Amino acid sequence: MIRSRTAAIEVLGVVALAASASPSPVAGMESMVRQTANATLTVAPNSVVLRGRFVKLTGFPCHRSDPYVGGEAVMFEGSDGSTTTIVTGSANWIGLPGTPEAPLGQCRQVAPFAVELPPAGCYVVLINDRRLPAVTLVELRAEGLCHTFRLPS
Repeated sequence: MIRSRTAAIEVLGVVALAASASPSPVAGMESMVRQTANATLTVAPNSVVLRGRFVKLTGFPCHRSDPYVGGEAVMFEGSDGSTTTIVTGSANWIGLPGTPEAPLGQCRQVAPFAVELPPAGCYVVLINDRRLPAVTLVELRAEGLCHTFRLPS
């Protein structure tokens, strides 16, 4: 019995070594590799790399029919006339306790994003057919180019 356990461990070790040396993705890991690759931005000279998240509060219970911030197309309009369109990352839904305005509680959607923008004085963001207030490049730089856009409930 000791020989068979030792042999089994050796076989598992050889299989693990062969899998790590193989150029093909390990089953179940391919999507994680793609997400990492997509999150990498190729930065052009003078571009503004902005990262952050979109946040939206909705009433409880959480409904997918509510305007959603995850996996949504977002357009950044620069004051220089440029437009850049991205798709947000997957949103996490977080339950929040009740408030006087929402006695049953609320759901908070949070979706990350990363975008490379041409330099402009300010940017207007369009998501879910809503135009968010303009944010200036000075404000974004003051925040370390990491900004949270809050959508109205």
